[in-house]
Amino acid sequence: MTMNPERFRRTIQEQERRNVTYLATCACGEGPILTAMMAARGLGANQAALLKYANSGDTPCGDRDQVVGYGAVAFWQAPAVPSSTSSGLCLGIGGARTGFATKG
Repeated sequence: MTMNPERFRRTIQEQERRNVTYLATCACGEGPILTAMMAARGLGANQAALLKYANSGDTPCGDRDQVVGYGAVAFWQAPAVPSSTSSGLCLGIGGARTGFATKG
């Protein structure tokens, strides 16, 4: 997973150029996602991992023909020398919803 905002933007643009029928957006929370990436880097994070991805079609009553995706990403600072302590920032993004939880 990248922590590079420019790569993220390029990926969104590439997907939108594919002209997928009925695709409204690839990331309706693009601004908050970019902000979280930049804030995490500014706080010293140098690692990122996708914790969970799901979409609204995954629910028991979900319509798989039209979905909204939801992702949870963790950003953290990996120590130069492995240790049992590190600080991290967890981010959950879904549709236009975002949330931060810091842990240190």
